Amino acid sequence: MTGSYGEKGFAINFLKEDLQNGTIEGIYACGPLPMLKAVKELAKETKIPCQISLEERMGCGIGVCLGCAVKIAAGDNVIYGHVCKAGPVFNSNEVEL
Repeated sequence: MTGSYGEKGFAINFLKEDLQNGTIEGIYACGPLPMLKAVKELAKETKIPCQISLEERMGCGIGVCLGCAVKIAAGDNVIYGHVCKAGPVFNSNEVEL
């Protein structure tokens, strides 16, 4: 399968190439969890701010059902946040994937 630019491959590889070829001040990503994990790690390595949009099942949409709970770093502690209330966009260094 070929992408809209006629290129084949994983999005993370194109992001690495873009990081080498130019100045990127921030990364914004959405997509499957394995890709978001790779983007998060790359942002951490390169010290570039990164925001990721998470997709979780949202049963109620108001945080009551806990279906969309994700681990979020809160200082030295880990708490659970709700994608439906606190997200869906998070700083990549705050959320545990």
